[in-house]
Amino acid sequence: MFKFRRDVPILAGILTLLAVLFVIGLWPRLGKSTGFAAAPNKTEAPTVAVVAPKRVQAVRGLTLPGTLDAFRETGIYARTNGYVRSRRVDIGDHVKEGQLLAEIDAPEVDREAQQSTAQVTVSERGRAEAEARVAQAEASLRQSRANLELAKATLERYEQLEKNGDVSHQAADEKRTAYNARRAETESMEAAAAAARRNLDGQQAGITVQTANRRRIAQLQDFQRVTAPFAGVITARNIETGALVSSGSTSQVQPLYRLAQISTIRVFVNVPQSDLALVKTGSETAVTLREFPGRTFRGRIVRTSNAFDPATRTLRVEIHVPNEDGALLPGMYADVTFDGSKTQETLTVPTSAILVRQGAQVVAVVGTDNKVVLKKVTLGRDSGREVEVLSGLTGGEQVVITPNDSVQEGATVSPARS
Repeated sequence: MFKFRRDVPILAGILTLLAVLFVIGLWPRLGKSTGFAAAPNKTEAPTVAVVAPKRVQAVRGLTLPGTLDAFRETGIYARTNGYVRSRRVDIGDHVKEGQLLAEIDAPEVDREAQQSTAQVTVSERGRAEAEARVAQAEASLRQSRANLELAKATLERYEQLEKNGDVSHQAADEKRTAYNARRAETESMEAAAAAARRNLDGQQAGITVQTANRRRIAQLQDFQRVTAPFAGVITARNIETGALVSSGSTSQVQPLYRLAQISTIRVFVNVPQSDLALVKTGSETAVTLREFPGRTFRGRIVRTSNAFDPATRTLRVEIHVPNEDGALLPGMYADVTFDGSKTQETLTVPTSAILVRQGAQVVAVVGTDNKVVLKKVTLGRDSGREVEVLSGLTGGEQVVITPNDSVQEGATVSPARS
C-alpha cells in the first residue's frame, strides 16, 4: 500500500509531460490547416528580373592571328651538269639582283664550245671561198653576155649584107656559128653562176646553224655562273665546293640555294564570314608581334581569295607589310587588327539572357500584358558578360536576365527592373 502511494506522483508527472508534447506537436498542424482553408484558390505570378537592351557605340574592329611569308621565295637550281668550282654566299647573306652565288665547272660544255667555235671558223672560211667563186662566175657571165651581144650584132649585119649580095653565104654562116657558140657559152656561164650562188647559200645556211649552236653552248657556259634572280636573303644552302650537281628541278634534285625577298612581307589571315565587312582591299591593318612590344607594323590589304573555305567558313586575306629593316621574318606569327571603317550603334544584352530553343538562339521578352514572348535573335560578338544582338530586338523590350523553367512562351510573370 505504501509503495503504490509513492509511485502515484511519478505516474502523474509522466502523463502530464506526454500531454504537453502532444499539444506542442498538434498546434502547428492545426494552424497550417486553418491557413490552407483560408488561402484563396489562386497561384501568384513568379517575379523575374528584366532589363532593357543597352545601346552602345561600337567600332567594328577585329584581331586575328596571321602567318608571315616572304614576298617572293624560290629555289635556285643548277642549269648545267658539273662540279661546284666555288660558292660565294652562305645562309643569311643578303644578295643583290644578278650577284654571283656560285660557279660550276663543266668540262664537257667547254669542249663543245671549242668544237663549235672551230666549226664556225671553218665554215666562215668556206663561205669566203664560195663568195669568191660567185664573184668570178658572175664576172665571166657578164663577159660572156657582152660577147653574145657583139656576136648577135655582127650576125644581123652580115645577114643584111647577105641579102644584098655583098658577102658570101659562107661568111654569113660563119657569123651564125660564132653567135650560137657565144649563146651556148653564156648559158653555161649562167649555170655556173647559179651553182656558185647555191653553194654560197648552202655555206651560209650551215654557218647559221653552227652559229645558233654556238650561241646555245655559250648560254650553257653562262649557266656555269649561278646568279641571284632578285635581291633578297639566302635562307638555305645545299652545296659545297667540289660537289657534283645536276641540272633540273625535279623532286630528286635539291636546289643549290633558297632565296627569299623580305623587304616586303606578306601576311596571310583567315577571316570569319561574320566579319567580312571589315575586309576591304586597299585598307590598312595593324600588325603586332609579342617579340616587338610597343611596336606596330602598318600593312595594307592587297587581295583576297574571293572564296570561303567550306570547311572553316573563312576567307583568306593577303596583307603586304613594308619590312625595310628586316625585323619581320618568314614563318613568324603575328596578330593582325583590321581597322573598323566607322563607329556603329548596336544593342547588347546580358549573356545569361540567351536561350537555345530548337537549335535557335532566343531571348525571353515580357510584353505589356506581362506575358512571356520568346524572340529569335541574331548575335554578334560576345564580350563575356554581354553579347551583341544584331537583329531581333528594337531596344524597347523588357528582356528577362536569367530565365528559369517557369519562363515559357505565354507564361504570366511579374517583371522587376534590375
